[in-house]
Amino acid sequence: MTKSLQEFNLALLMKRLLPFCFIILFILSDASAKEINRAVAKSVVLLFDLSYSMRLYDTHLSQARIDGAKKAAASVLSRAARNEEWALLTFSDRDEINVLFPFTRRVPDILPVISSLSSQDTSALDKALQEAGRYIIEEGKGDQREIILISDCVVTEGEYPSPDLLIKRGIRLNIIGFKLETNPFWEAAARVLARATGGDFFPINRDDKSFLYQNDDEHSGESYSSKLNTLLVIEGFLLLLLTLIAVYSLYRFKLWRRARAGAAKAEEYVKFLSLCILDPRGGKKIHRFSSFPVLITRGKGGELSIKQAAEPIRPGALQGFTIDLDNQNARLKLIKPLLVNGVMRSEKKLKPGDRINLSGYRLVVEGFFSERLKQPEIKKPDLILQGTAFVFLAVMALILPAIFVPAGEAAAASKAASEAAAEKNGSASLEASLKSEDLGGRVPAQGGYDPAAAIGMALGRAGALESTESLEIVEPGQRPEFYQADLLFIHAHPDDESLDFGGLMAMAAARGKRIVEVLFTDGESGLDQYPRRIVGGIYPAGDLSGSELAGMRVKEAAAALQIMGAETYIRLGLPNHPYSSVAEELSITRVIESWGGEERVVSRLLELIRGYRPKIIISPDAPSRAREHFEHEAVGYLTKKALAALKLAGDKFVMGHLVSVDPLQRGLYPAAFKLEVMGHGVYFRFQQLKALKVHETQRDASVIGVEVRANFKDEYYNPEFWDSGMTLDEYLSK
Repeated sequence: MTKSLQEFNLALLMKRLLPFCFIILFILSDASAKEINRAVAKSVVLLFDLSYSMRLYDTHLSQARIDGAKKAAASVLSRAARNEEWALLTFSDRDEINVLFPFTRRVPDILPVISSLSSQDTSALDKALQEAGRYIIEEGKGDQREIILISDCVVTEGEYPSPDLLIKRGIRLNIIGFKLETNPFWEAAARVLARATGGDFFPINRDDKSFLYQNDDEHSGESYSSKLNTLLVIEGFLLLLLTLIAVYSLYRFKLWRRARAGAAKAEEYVKFLSLCILDPRGGKKIHRFSSFPVLITRGKGGELSIKQAAEPIRPGALQGFTIDLDNQNARLKLIKPLLVNGVMRSEKKLKPGDRINLSGYRLVVEGFFSERLKQPEIKKPDLILQGTAFVFLAVMALILPAIFVPAGEAAAASKAASEAAAEKNGSASLEASLKSEDLGGRVPAQGGYDPAAAIGMALGRAGALESTESLEIVEPGQRPEFYQADLLFIHAHPDDESLDFGGLMAMAAARGKRIVEVLFTDGESGLDQYPRRIVGGIYPAGDLSGSELAGMRVKEAAAALQIMGAETYIRLGLPNHPYSSVAEELSITRVIESWGGEERVVSRLLELIRGYRPKIIISPDAPSRAREHFEHEAVGYLTKKALAALKLAGDKFVMGHLVSVDPLQRGLYPAAFKLEVMGHGVYFRFQQLKALKVHETQRDASVIGVEVRANFKDEYYNPEFWDSGMTLDEYLSK
């Protein structure tokens, strides 16, 4: 087999193999994708907290928690793998756990639903996790199961969740939450809960910092590492194909160059004789001869015959001659002597101008000429198919990284890993600072804290109020049976005692102090939150108002005071004015006039203060930059007036007057001090939350109050005067 034939067969083989390479590439990529889908398919429930506290702003964030949570959810969904199915569940309040979007692989379709979410009620996290776990078991199709909880993890309904059920069902819990600087308890508890299931807690950082949540390699449906490995396999095959195409194309081009060079070297020139023939009739023809010998004869009919001599001519057979080429010289050989240049000859070396006479024909030698022999055309190789394939594969190699590993994911993964490590170190420091006794004093078998012990008391709704037999209730106009009280709390409405004084009251009662609460009104002008409250037990169906609402609120206040440890509840029974909008605001002058005038109310307060002789009086503030309910301000004003009159009369048994400070307005009271009511083995905040839940008719207490107060481990008080060498904590402890 010749070399050129071998080269032709090789080129043909490579050309035929190229389509099969593309088929192999397609099968390889498709099989890789199917293998990934089959091996690591995962079901993920995105559990979104819609409790009221998600409306709050944190000092390190420039947006409400729910807005940060929505952005975090969008970030997490954008990283969902094609082989994962996702569902969206939301929770707010014990009966509001909803499947807003069932399991789907069309993950972007969930985003519009998330953008429309709004926060409402309390946080039943335990029930929400149970429902999410049940849903993922019954509806999820993935081999792996994960719940991603997006929440501030402030539990205000039911008990704190246990990881046991999730662990038993093989469900990993990751929590995306917030760093609550005012109450780190919740973050520490959330970390313990998530890590017990194999997950972790990921805080939503400041707006200018990246979000740390990422799927880890061990558990993710299609982790960055697995996607990178798949990409490397396909890119390697693409590189092999590109190399084969390049080698094949270069080989074809080399063959063409070689053939072209060979043709240039093999150029040949042909030498021919030009002979002019004049016939007897005057005709003229030019003949060119390049093949020799040539036989020219005249036949019997007188016609001239020109042909190539196939064999030697016998002398005398014909009249004519032959022309042959000998060593680049043309020689004339005559069959019979003829006139050549007028001379009879039998043989002659021809030269231009020689004339030969043949029976009436004259043949004139015009000359000898050389002409380059025309070579067959060597076409350039057709490399369009190979070029197209090369460009296509090169483009595929460039865009596949963007498909398998989205832009920035590698850098983000590296950055997130380093930041997550730093965050983990920070959380370890936090947990070290929060000792086991901070969170209940019990260490569970898996190590860490037992948050459920700290929230041992159920934070459920009242339904049927607890007995208040141990609480003395003094009706309006009734004279109390006075005793030496330690703390006298004064406020405007039922539920204010729990909102503003709850932690301090529970702490004082726990330390043996005798407590009296005075409430100016029964709250008959308040707003019943029906139908969002319980119906049943003592709570009828329908919207309560007027005296009916007042009677219910008095019962709620009594139950709350019993929970917080008060000994006496004094009802003044003064009118409660409507206040559902700014238009209904009244000046404190008008309020006090409706209560019978300043002198009358101050006189009643002085009677109570002198009768109980408390060491400390706690009330709301008078009108100040911290805007409050106008009846709160009226109570604060009248309390100050009563204490001023007491001091003027020379009575000095009251050693301090404290004004309660709304934790959301603490910045307006630079002299205010903190009283820790949650942590270091004290859980008075939870007593307060339970008392607030008792005020079922009042959303401001049982929902908003609970959701806000749970975010603070401290209560804040501003001293109007403090005539003691002891601190408040020292006084309560003696």
